Amino acid sequence: MTNGAAAATGEQTGKRETDIGVREILIAGGAGFVGMVAMVPFFAVGYALGVISPDAFAGLAELLGVPAESSLAFPLGAFIFVGGGMTTLPILFVSLAEFLPPARSTALRGVTYAVIIWTGFLIAFWTGQTGLLLWGYVLVSLLAHVAYGYVLGSLFLRYAHIPRYEV
Repeated sequence: MTNGAAAATGEQTGKRETDIGVREILIAGGAGFVGMVAMVPFFAVGYALGVISPDAFAGLAELLGVPAESSLAFPLGAFIFVGGGMTTLPILFVSLAEFLPPARSTALRGVTYAVIIWTGFLIAFWTGQTGLLLWGYVLVSLLAHVAYGYVLGSLFLRYAHIPRYEV
């Protein structure tokens, strides 16, 4: 094997194509943060239209024992939401991206992933909307998640690689 071939497979550095290291995790976190920023305009429009309620995010603060009625509940809930979008969700994306369609585009794999997690968001952050407000909630939250996934996938691919697994 030539030095170029060895370097391409990571044999000289000891890093394999299937490794997820600190670099990949940090890049995923950064891409997740930018993805969360991409969601903000959609949530702002949703709030203005009355289809997204801050109470849904304030409810996350209850996980830490802060009552939803507290003035700290929304900021703390939003912090938890962004924290999940920067840590858990991007790391899960990196570990699953190889198996998500479409194979031709990591950005579109990010969208696929985001649509999957959106289904959980729909249930967890629903605050009783009905009729047109419900359809607005569904549409705005879907668009926000598509933006998140596209940014997550695009940025991750730009600065790192999707690990390849033998199954």
